Amino acid sequence: MAIVVVGAEGFEAVLKAHGLTLASHEVAENRPTNHGDQVHGVGGWLKELPRPLALFCEVDYSAWAAAEACRLGGLRVPSEVAILGVDNDSRICELAYPQLSSIQLAGERIGYEGAQLLAQCRGYSRRAGPSD
Repeated sequence: MAIVVVGAEGFEAVLKAHGLTLASHEVAENRPTNHGDQVHGVGGWLKELPRPLALFCEVDYSAWAAAEACRLGGLRVPSEVAILGVDNDSRICELAYPQLSSIQLAGERIGYEGAQLLAQCRGYSRRAGPSD
C-alpha cells in the first residue's frame, strides 16, 4: 500500500520503518484558485499511483477535491483510495461523496504550548494553559 501525503511533513521516516512508501504532491507553490482547478491538479497524479493507497490532506478542502478527482477518474473511495482530511469541517466532509473522514487538530493547545516555550526561552516561569 502506498501512503500519500499532501502538504504535510514528518511522516516519511515512520512509513519507511513500517515498510511503506511515500508519494508527495505539493500544491502550495501554485495554489489552485478554485475547486475545479484543484480537482484537475491532483486527478492525473492519483491515477498514476499504485492502489490501494491512503491519502492524507492538510485541509478538508483538499480532501474534498481529491475525492472529486477520484470520482471523476473512476477511482473508488474508500476501497481503492482512503482519504483523510484535517480541520473536521463538517460542511465540507458532508458535502463530499462519499462523506470524508477528518481529524481536528488541538490548535488552542498547540498555541498555549508554543507561547509557553517562547516564555521559557525569554526567562519567564509562569505556566498557563487551556483547561483540559
